[in-house]
Amino acid sequence: MLKSALTAALSGTPAAPTTPTFKLDPVSFPCISYCKEVDAMATITERMASVDLKDVVVVGSAPTNVLKANGDELADYPLNPYRRRGGQECNPDVAASLGKSMGKSLGTSNYLSSAVIGSLPKGLSTTDKLKILQAVPPSPAREMLKQLPAATVTSRTPEGKRLRRQALKGAVMVFVTAGYSGKRFIFEKAKELGVRSVVLDGPNGWVQLLEKDKIIEKFVPIDFSDAETVFDRCLEALKKVEKSIGQLDGITTFCELAVPLASRLAESLGLPCNSSEAVDMAPDKHKNPEGLEK
Repeated sequence: MLKSALTAALSGTPAAPTTPTFKLDPVSFPCISYCKEVDAMATITERMASVDLKDVVVVGSAPTNVLKANGDELADYPLNPYRRRGGQECNPDVAASLGKSMGKSLGTSNYLSSAVIGSLPKGLSTTDKLKILQAVPPSPAREMLKQLPAATVTSRTPEGKRLRRQALKGAVMVFVTAGYSGKRFIFEKAKELGVRSVVLDGPNGWVQLLEKDKIIEKFVPIDFSDAETVFDRCLEALKKVEKSIGQLDGITTFCELAVPLASRLAESLGLPCNSSEAVDMAPDKHKNPEGLEK
């Protein structure tokens, strides 16, 4: 196009008009793998105008129904009004400072708080982690991953995606709190992928609806009001889960409040995780630079 413009300028005749096109790489952008080629922005506008909004399903973002069949309200985290786009949950301390309610008489037993996070034990030393790893046999899913070619499994290719889904099917994953109810779609997708989900959450949490609907395998109620004992009770509960439904493959969370608790539980059970030290430093703008220098 640049060459034709220069030629036209030198010859004194106008350059022939060209229509810009671009292609979308389905490997780099899996969510748009159905797109083949889009000609200029006009075509995009035309296609959007032809979409019937009644057939569009928007997942996440909006809280869902958190009432029992009898109409009783279940606990659901309110969102920080200053971080709504990111879907950041409020703990009781932040909610109080913002004048937001945590629900009708649902109490602090259903929500993680600053007191719970502050009472967590220090992360394990490298030596202690190695001892646990040597004592804990790998789960079936993790053993399968060891047998698969690492370069392919981690690649952004159809074959890599197939192998990752193969390893996920039947895996037992623990989620530390479900977060707010707009994250229901995460557990629905995990179910679709064959993941057996176990969720630790408050005794009156909305997540019990997921167990009722058979979207998750097990809901483990944890009273968060006794902050000093939360970690020990969560750890004991997960050991019982292992005995009842099988070895755990991993521990994760989609709730920022729960990351410190999730990392310590994973360390204690010999499961893959970010170190507790790194997790504690990450949100602290003063400690973060110091950690990066080490």
